[in-house]
Parts: sequence; structure tokens; C-alpha cells
Amino acid sequence: MTKHPGRMVAVLLVLVAIAWWLALDRPSPPPVASAAEPDPPIAASPAQPRAQPALAATVQQPPTAPAPPANANAMEPVPAAPVQAPQPAPGAAAIAPDTRGFADALQGVFDAEPRDPAAGDGERWIRGVFRGAGSPPGLLRFVLCRQTVCRVELRWTAEDDAPFRRALDELGAVNGKYVATRAQAPDASGAVLVSAYVARAAQPAAAPR
Repeated sequence: MTKHPGRMVAVLLVLVAIAWWLALDRPSPPPVASAAEPDPPIAASPAQPRAQPALAATVQQPPTAPAPPANANAMEPVPAAPVQAPQPAPGAAAIAPDTRGFADALQGVFDAEPRDPAAGDGERWIRGVFRGAGSPPGLLRFVLCRQTVCRVELRWTAEDDAPFRRALDELGAVNGKYVATRAQAPDASGAVLVSAYVARAAQPAAAPR
């Protein structure tokens, strides 16, 4: 050691430099917070409205009936309007006649048989029936009788419905099968042409033949 003093000094300098470098490279300790420093204030959040129960929004109070007036007992009851029965419409249209009875059978007999000497009596009887029923001039067009069957041509209108039906009821008083009618379609005015076939057996026995 005594032989090389310069080398020893160099080594010491190197060790001192290393120690100094290590001391500078160590991280500094974190600062210690002071106990007297207060914590930062926490910002208060805005107040939130209290939520109402959902049931309270849906429940509604029932409407209250208005209070009766103070003099309700003194009020007289208002009479109800009288109920009127429906009245039939004036001038209701009558039902147009249609085909009834054995029209084809009686017409076949009328077309096949001749006229006999007593046919005029049957024609006068039928005209008298329509006159007695109040027939207007336009209802009965003509009457033609043969041996056992008469043909009566009529022009029905709604105004003549009542005498028309009275006359047919009279002609069939003895037997309803002795009278048959064939009705055509109504014309533009609503009138209906009717061909009536009347068996001469429908003529009462007391009537002249």
C-alpha cells in the first residue's frame, strides 16, 4: 500500500464519485400533507323534486252531484209530454190485385163453349153487382157470358180498390171457386187490367136468368 500512493488516491476519488452519484439518483420522498390544511369543499347537487306516487296521478275524485235547490220541495213536477200512437199515413196506396183462383181452367171452358139464349141474364146480373158495389164508370169495361162461364174485363186503380173488392166478394158469395182473376202488370199510371172469369153457377138461384 505504501508503494503506490497515487493509485490509492485515484481509487478513493472514484468511490467518492460513485457515492455522490447514487445519492443524487435516489427519488425524493413525497411531501407530507399538513394536518391543518382543510379538505376542499364538495359541491352540493341541486335539490331534486320528490317523485309523487303514480297512483295519485291516476285516481280521480268522482264527480259530485249538484245540490238540489233550497226550494226543491216547493217545485211542481213538469208534466211529461203525452205519447201519441202512430197514425196511419193518409192516402196509403192499396195493394194491386194479382192472379187468383182457377183462371186457366175457367178460361178454357169459356173459350170452348158457345153462347146460349140466357147469356144476357148473366150479363145483367154481373153489371148489377158492380153497380151495387159503387163501381165508377171506368172500372167495368165489358161483360160477355156464354153457356156456363162469363168473362169480365176490369181496369183497377187504387181509387177504385174498395168497389172492386166488394164486387168480387159478391160474385164469389155462393162459392169462391166460381170466380178467378188474371191480373197484368201495372201500367205507367199504376192501373191494372184484370180479366175475371165467373161461373154462371155463382148467380143466386133467386136472381133472374
